[in-house]
Amino acid sequence: MENNIFIFSDPHFGHKNIVRSVSSWDDKSGCRDFNSIEEMNETIVKNINSTVSENDFLFCLGDWSFGGQANISKYRNMINVKEISLIPGNHDDKLVSLIRTDPLVRSSFVLCRDITIFKCHGCIFVLSHMPVRDDIVDKLLSGRNIDNTPIILINGHLHGSKYPDNGFKRYFRVDASIETNNYLPYNILDIIKLYNESEYI
Repeated sequence: MENNIFIFSDPHFGHKNIVRSVSSWDDKSGCRDFNSIEEMNETIVKNINSTVSENDFLFCLGDWSFGGQANISKYRNMINVKEISLIPGNHDDKLVSLIRTDPLVRSSFVLCRDITIFKCHGCIFVLSHMPVRDDIVDKLLSGRNIDNTPIILINGHLHGSKYPDNGFKRYFRVDASIETNNYLPYNILDIIKLYNESEYI
């Protein structure tokens, strides 16, 4: 069951300005190349459903949707997996409030800590929306019996842009923003493979 863990971030369902063809942003360098918002939404939903089975574990590292409560439920209901574990992003205030107050929404999402740590496949994973600085990771892992256990940090928010130069160099990191993996969620086994092929091994 451990190998059925998938992770993605920043789907931005319903977000007009992130779609290059309809964006009103002056700088469209960070936009996604879709012909419409609907095409982006449908592509992400289709890719998740074709990759993740109903009983798998799926983590979303934040920034679920734009457009209010209707879009929160609309796109959640289109995804087949039973539960999505959400690590809140900077655009998820409404969703977090609904998870805490609306039983229907609460039954569809599992609200996680802003920084979630777990161990599987012999690795320690640190999940967050924003990238976590090395010194903060040091404090979070202080006192744990780590020995030589591989440590893998997975975040969203960056949308494929590079990590800051200072304070983000000592740990292996993966930006799981959905556009960094051809709009597919990452299988945790593929992330471990990336680690094993990296300079951090």
